Amino acid sequence: MAFYADSVYDTEVTSSSVRLPWNNFIYPGNYVAALNAYRDQSVQALPGLNFFRGIGVLSGEALDTAMGVDNDLDIGTYPLSILSPDKRQDDKPRTDRPFIIRGAMGGGGIGIYRVGINTVNLITTATDATISRITASFAGDTVADGVQHDSLGGNAGANFPKSGTFSDFAGFAAGGSNALVKYTTSDLTVSCQVATNAVKKKDPGKEAAIIVEVCFFANAPAPSADEVDLPYNVESGQSTQ
Repeated sequence: MAFYADSVYDTEVTSSSVRLPWNNFIYPGNYVAALNAYRDQSVQALPGLNFFRGIGVLSGEALDTAMGVDNDLDIGTYPLSILSPDKRQDDKPRTDRPFIIRGAMGGGGIGIYRVGINTVNLITTATDATISRITASFAGDTVADGVQHDSLGGNAGANFPKSGTFSDFAGFAAGGSNALVKYTTSDLTVSCQVATNAVKKKDPGKEAAIIVEVCFFANAPAPSADEVDLPYNVESGQSTQ
């Protein structure tokens, strides 16, 4: 069953495929674990719609490289990766994936309805109460208010809030009070942006990260023969009793 708007159906999926295996969806009642972003797993929580939760991260070697010799993550835009389940860097059969949302899935595009941002072991480099702000962006279109550090009475080296920040869900309609919802049929590359002041590791000896969550939905496929009780074919001369 092909769920992406493919011109040619192909059961083989490679790292360069446009079609991704989001036939890997689950139904309510089987929801026993978090949705797997790496496998593009979805849940059909509402009939006719499949819901996805993509999580991209800037961490590890990519973060260290971006910080450079001064160990500061300067103001700018940085790519995010969907991390491989294989955590060992010297033995990673499945490589990290770029955080790209395929807008053509479902044949009718996608609708983004929530963005969440959090940090791990990062603080601002500001020497006063000036904030550092981290936001998410879709190919240059900045979304969400972003997460800023607590001023802690104006002390320098303030922490980001442990709960991060996220957009309030206000329904699936575009515009109006819910301007966050973005409908598109184009592929979207999700990045993170650091603004106002650079950030740095609070504990240089530990891992740090920027984590961005994007929740979206797409049309579910039309029902297939597996979802109805089709009667057996009766050949000529056979009894129907």
